[in-house]
Amino acid sequence: MSSVFVYPRTGNKSRWEMKEETIYILFAKAHKKWGVQSQLVKGVEECAELQKEICKIYFGDTSLERQQKLAEEIADVELMCDQLEYMFGLAASIQAYRTEKLDRLAELLKKSGGA
Repeated sequence: MSSVFVYPRTGNKSRWEMKEETIYILFAKAHKKWGVQSQLVKGVEECAELQKEICKIYFGDTSLERQQKLAEEIADVELMCDQLEYMFGLAASIQAYRTEKLDRLAELLKKSGGA
């Protein structure tokens, strides 16, 4: 079974309002200015902030304000993931893993009678 899914950060150019080339220039500048170590730490920090917002919703705060904060933190994490993908040249690997994991999810749902 093969999923037909375009990885949003690499396959859907309309995802970004900026031109893809401009975004890659920004990523390259960030990499040059702060380096890999700093960007890795920033990625961890952004993931922690997203985790915090998920927990707040899990424990009952489903207000619109909280949902907007969740959206902001998801955007931060996605941007850091995009930068790491760019810095390490991981686009093809990420797409392959994403397809594999989506196929696994579809198979689990099929076996459990879901969807």
